[in-house]
Amino acid sequence: MKQLYRFRINTESAVPSTLPRQFVAETTAFVNSSKPVDNDEAYTDFLGGITEIREKYATQLTADTPIFHQRIARIGYHEQTIATDWGGVFFREASESKDHVEKYLIVKQATNPFGVLGFEYHKKKVEKLQVEEGYALFMKADASGTVSLTFAGPGDTCELQPPAGHGVIPLTNTTILETSNYELDAADLLFVFTPVKKM
Repeated sequence: MKQLYRFRINTESAVPSTLPRQFVAETTAFVNSSKPVDNDEAYTDFLGGITEIREKYATQLTADTPIFHQRIARIGYHEQTIATDWGGVFFREASESKDHVEKYLIVKQATNPFGVLGFEYHKKKVEKLQVEEGYALFMKADASGTVSLTFAGPGDTCELQPPAGHGVIPLTNTTILETSNYELDAADLLFVFTPVKKM
């Protein structure tokens, strides 16, 4: 059995003022009353609840995202990109000698649990995420299994030390700048939970 995770809204960080108040209130109430999660099915249900609320407020959840629109069309057609289910990765710099990587995460608005990044952790990679445009919920777990969800908008950051579990729920189309040490080994990335399709 996996560790039990409890999801809670982070009340220590300011919520972007442009997010609809009722959406924030409803999401906060849902997250803070959610059941603990210890398997992929329960995690899928949790994400489904959040994306259902997001869909309810879809017309109010908007953002100016020129970088997203410029880059999304090039994902998979440019040698410095990697296509993913949630959008893709666009490398700005990858230097082994400097032990430094910069890349854009070009993230489509999540309309269901399969549009969420993570929930994952790294063995060696140290990273910092910064929202360049759009809005998201950053997920970050502590050693006790409490996962803080932080409403994030342009300029907001999240710093991650291994092996902290983490993920991103995109509330709008979102562009995130990720900076990290040079750790590109696929074996460094492990998933805590992954969404599953229900029968």
